[in-house]
Amino acid sequence: MSNKIKLTSSAILIIFVGVLTFKLSVGQSEETVEAIKNPTKVSVQSVKDSSVFQKTIQYPGTVVGDQEVSVTAGESGSIQFLNFDLGKAVYAGQTLATIDSLGNNAKIGDNGFKNSQIRALELAVESAEKNYKIAKDNYKEDDSYANKKTKEIAELTWQSAKASLRGALDNQSVISPISGTVVKKYVSQGDSVSAGQTLAVISRTNQIKIQFFVSQEEFLKLKINNEISIEIEEGKSISGKITNINPQADDSTKRYLIEAVVENGQNNPLIGSIVTVSLNINYAVQDSENIILPLSAVTIGQNESYILVNDNNKAKKIEVQIIKVNGGIVEIKTDNINSETQIIIDGGKMIQDGENIEIAK
Repeated sequence: MSNKIKLTSSAILIIFVGVLTFKLSVGQSEETVEAIKNPTKVSVQSVKDSSVFQKTIQYPGTVVGDQEVSVTAGESGSIQFLNFDLGKAVYAGQTLATIDSLGNNAKIGDNGFKNSQIRALELAVESAEKNYKIAKDNYKEDDSYANKKTKEIAELTWQSAKASLRGALDNQSVISPISGTVVKKYVSQGDSVSAGQTLAVISRTNQIKIQFFVSQEEFLKLKINNEISIEIEEGKSISGKITNINPQADDSTKRYLIEAVVENGQNNPLIGSIVTVSLNINYAVQDSENIILPLSAVTIGQNESYILVNDNNKAKKIEVQIIKVNGGIVEIKTDNINSETQIIIDGGKMIQDGENIEIAK
């Protein structure tokens, strides 16, 4: 019995020693791992290079013709006939559409309209023509002065009625003012339209321009001949230059229209297509003592705001004063920092003050 107790005690002692040895070895290995932890790779930028920040901004752009004319409805009503399509050529004087404004008289007239005004004018023409024929027959039978005058007046009345009808019909017809290509189409047959509504846009030439809109702050930083990049499809871009900056903001969006042209010798995107416009905008500090950085490089808190700098391959926290935050950039002011100090721009959110760092090449 005593031998069994001795064996059990020995086994417990052996287990205890084993567990203690394992814990000590684990603790030593964790300390060793901590001691040999690789430094965090970061990107840096010197203070002297932080007085200007270049930001790349992208906008959706529309490809339009260089010379364009809008075609509008002269009358309110419904599109009865449509004779154009997007991307198709039209010629000057071509009837693009006819508009029928419904009146009280729903009967279709000689010209195919239900418009009560058109129908009344058609009836006036018919009546005037009958009167003229009667007056002409009377003059043939009796060429008196009175019958001659009656015939002349009847003829003038008939011609006047026809002119009034033509004018009304012209108002119902939408005529192309130029020859060119339809680059925008806003209506389909059967649609209701109002007088003055734009039905289509026709481009006179094959030359194109890119239109896009920017905010007021971006508008103030743009200049004629600024270079832009135009992505016409994924992975394929062409270059261009700004040619026009509209000084008047759009009433509804409060944004400014910018126009650019594609540089010569490049494949033009199709008129009407949507592209992505990229351009670089430089933001400068308000005060020469300040610096400007991407917002991600600055930690902003309620009690303190700070940046991290390189101090002999260790991260060092420097308190800063926030001057202005503008989108993804921030202007700051800090004391006791020289122009050669390297500010951690990328990777700083992963490290703490005093941790080892490695400058990325």
